[in-house]
Amino acid sequence: MMTFDDIIRGRRSVRRYTGEKPDRALIETMLESARFSPSPSHSQPVRFLLIESEKVRARLAERMQAGRDRLLAENEALSCSKKIRNLIRAYHRYSEFMIAAPCLLAVGTTRVVSLEDQLRTAGITPPGLKHHQDLDLTTGLSLSAFILKGTELGLSTCILTAPLVYLGPIGDLLGEDLRITCFVTAGFADEQPRPLERIPVTDLCRVL
Repeated sequence: MMTFDDIIRGRRSVRRYTGEKPDRALIETMLESARFSPSPSHSQPVRFLLIESEKVRARLAERMQAGRDRLLAENEALSCSKKIRNLIRAYHRYSEFMIAAPCLLAVGTTRVVSLEDQLRTAGITPPGLKHHQDLDLTTGLSLSAFILKGTELGLSTCILTAPLVYLGPIGDLLGEDLRITCFVTAGFADEQPRPLERIPVTDLCRVL
């Protein structure tokens, strides 16, 4: 039986998976944990889209490549540095694995009318970023439950935000009216990433 510390310390971001596809029941168990994460005013805005369609995956790959080419062309037109060009290529290369991952999910949020929205509509406060911050925090909490449950079940995961830089808006591709925050892959690991050094608690938290 894994302890909570075992799960936290043993989790790794994995980009290489075996060819075995996890049983749907395992993914549903991870989603069951995710749905119990907290959200503002119990709004429960987070949604997971399990992308199994090979057609949709192929279209994602095509659009990612087109986005990479567009960014490289803009980089060249603006005479930006070689470093930026290499970053555009590298992050695209590091993201490509998700297309063939055993399980690929897009994670997003539905539209929620927040306190900030209501105050802004009433003319009390100006437009701000708090609403998106609330949704991003809620998504992070839900993803944390999802990936940690996966670790307990023997599955590895990886969260990706870089693909969205290349893809742009993808509501038309996924057929859902969601604000997509990231992608997450899941499967049985075919690599053992080394533990990464963590900052000490004394650097993590400062007493005021």
